[in-house]
Amino acid sequence: MKNKYVKRSKISEAKFRKIIMYFALELDSQKIATLTSLNRNTVNRYLNRIRSQIVSLCEYQASKIPHYATGRQVNPVLDPSLSAAPDSLPVFGIQSRNTHIYTEILPNGVHHKLRHFIKNSQKSETLSVPKDWRHYDGIVDLKSRWHYRIRPASASKRAASELQDTIEAFLAFARKRLTTINLNGADHINLLLKECEFRFNNRDDNIYQLLLKHFRENPLS
Repeated sequence: MKNKYVKRSKISEAKFRKIIMYFALELDSQKIATLTSLNRNTVNRYLNRIRSQIVSLCEYQASKIPHYATGRQVNPVLDPSLSAAPDSLPVFGIQSRNTHIYTEILPNGVHHKLRHFIKNSQKSETLSVPKDWRHYDGIVDLKSRWHYRIRPASASKRAASELQDTIEAFLAFARKRLTTINLNGADHINLLLKECEFRFNNRDDNIYQLLLKHFRENPLS
């Protein structure tokens, strides 16, 4: 079936546009399935593929921001669709640049080591971290719902305050969305986290039009 948004699509362009529209409105898969008359499993497959593309879109947007740093050169990378175990919810690093947020789930090996380090820090407001993690502005532990601040040594008090305000705004924005999946062994946690990042960073844009444009230029495979 011809569909300029999806390669080898089995649904029409009109159906796909409806999926994107309802996704932009943050409807769940059951409601989208009902409104589009599609099977829920089919809708879930498309939503996961859309979210996988959003991960790449987030990375592209991040690469355009001056002074954006990533730990990927010194740490192994998680597969974007890697699941979180029920007793091992992720810790992620967070950066704020120009009122935009960038997140990165810490690799499994470091994740367990860092969680032990956080546990022994007695929840101090500002966290001292190894050199490899100092490009982050904060560390977020989803299991304990705790945000550990990392204050840049060269930042002014005003700049540090604005940076933390943006991070707190993002966490408030994301908390409800992540809580709705209960964070109990949620599959594809990085896809959901990146979706929150994408929605927050494009909060002043039309998500529906933005995604349609992206998929016209980069069809789902």
